[in-house]
Amino acid sequence: MTRDTAFLLEQALNRSAVRRSNIEKLHRESAQWMEIDRSLNPKNGGSRHHLGSQADSHQYHVSDLIQGVVSPVAFAFLPRRVGRRSLSLLSLALLLGVVVRMTATSAIYAKASLSKAASYVFIARVKIFSPADNLGFNGTCTAYISEINIFHMRLAALALKQVTTNCVRVIFQYATPIALDVAWTYLSIYVPWILTDFVVV
Repeated sequence: MTRDTAFLLEQALNRSAVRRSNIEKLHRESAQWMEIDRSLNPKNGGSRHHLGSQADSHQYHVSDLIQGVVSPVAFAFLPRRVGRRSLSLLSLALLLGVVVRMTATSAIYAKASLSKAASYVFIARVKIFSPADNLGFNGTCTAYISEINIFHMRLAALALKQVTTNCVRVIFQYATPIALDVAWTYLSIYVPWILTDFVVV
């Protein structure tokens, strides 16, 4: 074997080792993110721990999907009758109450995992959280952007809203590993966030 052939063979082996190392790293990272998703995804996380049977879990998810479609559409028609600021303040008050109670019931459930009452209260609070959020923010924010901007500016304004929304999602994605470490106390982070929104509105 010539020196050139040996050199080329060594390079090929090095490239193969690097490629194998990268693939193993990718598999490890994928497994970590899948575990995070399994533990935090409502379909697998909260309901898995707080609901007893598979049938209860399916009913929970079906009702959650229906509620996720109906409530934003229904609440988008309220600002004209009630007023946008009133809706936002009511929504924030409901969110604050729900998050405080979710934090408390999660703590009770974590400390006494056999507490069935705490588990059902937690699930009830999760179900209330979505319409409370939709009441002042989901549908009404998008409708408001369309209302206040002249026709040729609407697309740019909606695009800006999507960019800021996705930036917040990225922040929360990086906060997820921390959330796994601090367990139920992660919910308490939302309280000052909601209070800040309250002051701004």
